[in-house]
Amino acid sequence: MDVVFDMSGSPDAIELGITSLRTGGTAIWAGAVFKTRKIGIDAEQIIRKLLIIKGLHNYNFQDLQYALNFIKEHHLNFPFSDIVSKEFSLTEAQEAFEYAIAHRPLRVGVKMDL
Repeated sequence: MDVVFDMSGSPDAIELGITSLRTGGTAIWAGAVFKTRKIGIDAEQIIRKLLIIKGLHNYNFQDLQYALNFIKEHHLNFPFSDIVSKEFSLTEAQEAFEYAIAHRPLRVGVKMDL
């Protein structure tokens, strides 16, 4: 992958993102401000692969808009849809949380019922 965005703060997701980056890739971490376990990163791979890691304490509207535009413009180039293992409606939010806890997928989707 060229770029990995993580907005969950999950150490598992962050570590997977780092290992998924190609040489010269960039990891962007936004909002990982809650106490969790330490992240295991192989410094040798960061150096050998010339990776860039950027962090944002909190993202603002412009950052979110940039990320959404990137996904919109590159959805045919990258398998973004594979990131979400299963989708639930908003009325099934509790089931979505239970599924996430039981199966530990990278992401679970919750669709807004409009």
